[in-house]
Amino acid sequence: MGASLTQTVEHLLGLSFPQLEDRHASLTLAEIAAGRGGPAETLSAAMNATIDAYAFAKAVEGQATQQAIAQAHNGVSALLQAPAGSPLAPLLGSDQDVAALPHGGS
Repeated sequence: MGASLTQTVEHLLGLSFPQLEDRHASLTLAEIAAGRGGPAETLSAAMNATIDAYAFAKAVEGQATQQAIAQAHNGVSALLQAPAGSPLAPLLGSDQDVAALPHGGS
């Protein structure tokens, strides 16, 4: 799920994960979203929609638990307000997860 959330955040904010980490050294994720022209609520909604889509796919496979889904949803709010400089992982995935993501170019 972390990789899916990372791609959602990267896409909505128009920043790569390393760029996000750099900005998060001095800003919360909510502040970064606001600075990129979008309210934190939009980012939160997109992240929660990503969790729902992931959970649906895993439920079809019989691999989702309600507890894991609830924890992920609770983690979104915490992540948006996490103090600047705190780790964006594990919710957004490990550095190895992020490095393995396909990254499109323009």
